[in-house]
Amino acid sequence: MSYNEFEMLNQKIIQLKDKLNKSIVQQDQYSKTYYISTSLDKLITQYYKEYYYKKYN
Repeated sequence: MSYNEFEMLNQKIIQLKDKLNKSIVQQDQYSKTYYISTSLDKLITQYYKEYYYKKYN
């Protein structure tokens, strides 16, 4: 994964974090907030997998 791909992934993470925060503050339906949260978790997991793969390989 190139630096630009990491940056794009990081930007997606930031956007989803903002979206999750808004969902919580606006007290959206639980299912919506949960979906955003799990999507964010997947992106963060992907980021760290790629980061550590690149770092140690």
